[in-house]
Amino acid sequence: IHDTNRIMPSHLLLLRHITHHLPILLLLLITPPTTQSFSTKPPPPKPLLQNLNIAVVGAGPSGLLLTHRLLSAGNDDSHTKVTLYDSRSDPRSLHASSSRAYALGIGIRGRTAIRTVDEELWSAVKRVGFECDKFRLHVNDKVGVQLRDDERQRMTTTGDLEPSVLLYQSDLCAALLEDLERRFGDGSREEGGGRRLNVRWGSGVTEVDTRDGNVVRCDARDGSTTTTEERYDLVVGCDGFNSAVRRSVEKQSPRGTFASEVEKLPGVYKAVTCSFMPPKLDPGSIHLVLAGKGSGVEDELSWIRNAFVEPTANGTACILFAGSSAPDSVSSLLDEGAVGRLSDELAKRFPLLEGLDMEDMTRQLLRRNAGSASSVKCNIYHYEAVALCGDAAHATGGVSGQGCNSALIDATVLVDCLTRFYDPKDKAASIRAALEEYSCRQVPEGNALYDLSFGDKSLSIWRRVLVSLYNLVDTLFGGRFGMGKPMLQTILGQTLKPFAEIRRDREWAYEDDFPTQEEWEKKLKNIYK
Repeated sequence: IHDTNRIMPSHLLLLRHITHHLPILLLLLITPPTTQSFSTKPPPPKPLLQNLNIAVVGAGPSGLLLTHRLLSAGNDDSHTKVTLYDSRSDPRSLHASSSRAYALGIGIRGRTAIRTVDEELWSAVKRVGFECDKFRLHVNDKVGVQLRDDERQRMTTTGDLEPSVLLYQSDLCAALLEDLERRFGDGSREEGGGRRLNVRWGSGVTEVDTRDGNVVRCDARDGSTTTTEERYDLVVGCDGFNSAVRRSVEKQSPRGTFASEVEKLPGVYKAVTCSFMPPKLDPGSIHLVLAGKGSGVEDELSWIRNAFVEPTANGTACILFAGSSAPDSVSSLLDEGAVGRLSDELAKRFPLLEGLDMEDMTRQLLRRNAGSASSVKCNIYHYEAVALCGDAAHATGGVSGQGCNSALIDATVLVDCLTRFYDPKDKAASIRAALEEYSCRQVPEGNALYDLSFGDKSLSIWRRVLVSLYNLVDTLFGGRFGMGKPMLQTILGQTLKPFAEIRRDREWAYEDDFPTQEEWEKKLKNIYK
């Protein structure tokens, strides 16, 4: 070709023609055709999960979101069903003031998980909450420190700046459930008249028998001693820190494999609700108010050390009173005179709450039993065709403020793993492969969040002091004026950075390095070998 004198004129003409049109020919070769008949419709997407009978134990936030995702991965022809068990009543029949619950904060992790269903579901949740990202510490009624506000957030984070949403768990569950029933309730019947969605309130699961085809046993709803049994292809325990599913896994798994640690955390709390925020406090901010001395007289409310004030929907508020210990309900033993005396003392200890109905708050405090929290740590989050999500697998007792958010992420990751690995022709093996992948992805996250919440108790006293000083600088300055870094709570609540990466970035605060992802996978895949 380089010797043009040896090429015939006709051949030379053809070569020039091809060379001239070569760019157009290449473009045609590398560009896929885009035209098609307007009358041709693409075939409907094939359901990712087919012929599955799934039990979700626990109708809390993670259980409800998990059910949303599972049913969304199928359709009316997929013959995939979900039965949702919960020992409690329908959350739509409850009111926040009748429970010990306090307002949860749904941050970027939680709302990202909910949005994996669609924006409509997130909008439904957002409507029942209150958007807030400000936090203020009150040492007393005169001295306060703004620990987090919108301006500081813009300076210390990038990307998604949507504020967190504060709402009661009962309201969150009601919103998720209402949308779940609208999409998959009576209108989604499969052949034979059964529903794809079956919710069983008042059905407390007592055991999951993995040795006999994943049999779920639960107490009868009428309170009798009758026990019902049903078999499932997959069982997911979203039943909290006191999980019956986790206990079943620990009991039935081979010796030396599955293990869990459950520890009751120090301190107790009692929550009260108010029809409006305290007038002396910013109604758009969360407040931590330390208790004052008051009159110094010991009484039924002397256990209180601080008040955590949270704004909630429609201008209302929730106040979480916390301390080292508290008596159980004693209201029946007190007359109105005693209530008046205690409410006066409560006002002296918390002058920033002035303007609220102190007698009503006192009655709420006296008639409610104290709540407490526990931590949970598991070495793996599955066994056979049983998986654990949220507090059933890992819990930090509200220390990090990420319990609900991380549970919602668990639900989305679990379904992502199922849709990736599930094969209806090899159901059992593909489910086990999906659950192994789920553990490999989420066990490092759960362990990292545990470390970030509680720190390293094995550090020497001097290293603990040094870590505390670093954290104090971050809390007070958060990167402003070139001092410190974004506060840990800001990173956890306002970024999607994996907990494992955050933990590795803070190796200086721990005695041992956090394992790499490869090290985690090697360890987890060998547990059931």
